[in-house]
Amino acid sequence: MRASFTWSLMVVLGLAGCGGASSGSEGGTGTDGTTGSEDDIPTAENWEGMSHDDKAAWMAQEVVPRMEALFTGHDADRYANFSCRTCHGEGAAHGDFEMPSRSLPALHPTGSPEQQAMVQQYRPMLVFMYQEVLPTMQQLIGAPDFEEETGGGFSCFACHPHAGDEGTTPLITLEPAEAAADEAGDAG
Repeated sequence: MRASFTWSLMVVLGLAGCGGASSGSEGGTGTDGTTGSEDDIPTAENWEGMSHDDKAAWMAQEVVPRMEALFTGHDADRYANFSCRTCHGEGAAHGDFEMPSRSLPALHPTGSPEQQAMVQQYRPMLVFMYQEVLPTMQQLIGAPDFEEETGGGFSCFACHPHAGDEGTTPLITLEPAEAAADEAGDAG
């Protein structure tokens, strides 16, 4: 059963190419942290054409409260101090909001052995990111759907750098034997 779930998750992530959910799907979170349809999530008008100040206001009014509700709902202890820095890193304190953020873990290409190890080791976080965070953020900034053929549109790489990019935060994965021992320890 466990191997079947892992394989299913890898297939879903692989087929998605780490892209977003379609804009017609349900998901996302309301301001109270409850799940609702994407119709409940406002969309920024012309995100790419917005001024820095308008983007900052939108982030403060809409994005941060919704993302905070998602992240604290997923892990209240880990994200108790959710802020701009959670996604943008320490540069946010100085007005640096560049994305992808080099402070976020760098991700490996879909289907690579490193990505497969990441899926096994961080399954709950990846499911959360893919099913909740990615489609909600895509909706909030009105980003286009990911297009596998062109690699364009909104994907995990809108926020996370590619593994191997200089200066990125590495995502540390355990060797398969270590991961199995770690899981066995968590189950006991």
